[in-house]
Amino acid sequence: MAKPDPAIYHYILDLMQVKPEEAIFLDDFERNIIAANQVGIHGVRFLNRDQAMKDILAILND
Repeated sequence: MAKPDPAIYHYILDLMQVKPEEAIFLDDFERNIIAANQVGIHGVRFLNRDQAMKDILAILND
C-alpha cells in the first residue's frame, strides 16, 4: 500500500480516527494531492514553505 493508492489515505484516516474533511495532506507530487482530494482530504501541494503555510491557513480559515 502506497501513495497514490486511495487505500493508504483511508488507512491513515482510520488510524488517526479523523474524517477526510478534517485532514490536510501535504505533498510535493500533484498525483498524490489529486488522490487525497478524491478521498475527500484537503490537499496542499508543497512548492515552498511560504506557499504551503498560506494554503494551509486558507483551509483552516475556511
